[in-house]
Amino acid sequence: NGEHQLCEGKVEGSMAPTTKVLIHSQGDSEGSLKHAIDHYRPRAVVLISNPDSKASRILDWIKSKNENLLGREVRDVDHAHLIEIEAFEQDSVLQMIKAVEKAKVWASSVLPKEEMEFFAGIAGGTKLIVVGMALAAIQGNLTSYYVLDPTHASKNNGDYILEVGFMN
Repeated sequence: NGEHQLCEGKVEGSMAPTTKVLIHSQGDSEGSLKHAIDHYRPRAVVLISNPDSKASRILDWIKSKNENLLGREVRDVDHAHLIEIEAFEQDSVLQMIKAVEKAKVWASSVLPKEEMEFFAGIAGGTKLIVVGMALAAIQGNLTSYYVLDPTHASKNNGDYILEVGFMN
């Protein structure tokens, strides 16, 4: 399992009561991540994906605060990390559950004095990865979110994020 990370200095300004951390199952498209960053405005993002995906490139876009691809709110992401797991193995679901635990430990190490709220994205990656993320969200009591296709966002008052409440 390869791990890559970015840590930059803390952005000054008013802080929310809790620090938001996205744990995002990442496929090859950045669209769902962009919508999640826009919606939650996290200080930290953990991408979990397989080594064959474009996740390392997307991590670089977070690092460079690429607003063209990830939206304006990416400016406020201070920490980003990539955890790679195998997407098509017998134990891929278990790998995802363990990766979510690693993500929480990593976030605690880079934001040690922060009270954190974790959000688990269940929209990207292979079906096995999504199942693993959903189970990890239930087990870890994380707020789960699904990113709607733009054609369905109108049913959610124009918001692309649909929180899946029954899971936690």
